Amino acid sequence: MESKRYNAALSKIGNSSVELLLNLFLDFLMENALRNPRQEIEAYTEEMSGEDDELTKGVMC
Repeated sequence: MESKRYNAALSKIGNSSVELLLNLFLDFLMENALRNPRQEIEAYTEEMSGEDDELTKGVMC
C-alpha cells in the first residue's frame, strides 16, 4: 500500500523534485543534529510508522 502512494506521489511531482525535497529535509536534519549535539535523536520505528499510517488513512491518495 505504501509503495502505491509513494509511486503516485512521484508521478505527480517528478523524480527530480522528490530528490530535491529529500535532500533539503536530510540537510535540515543533519544541521539540526550538529547544532544541537546534546539533543537526543529518536529513531523512527515500525510502531511510529504504523501510527502515522493510521493518522493519515483516508487523507492521502
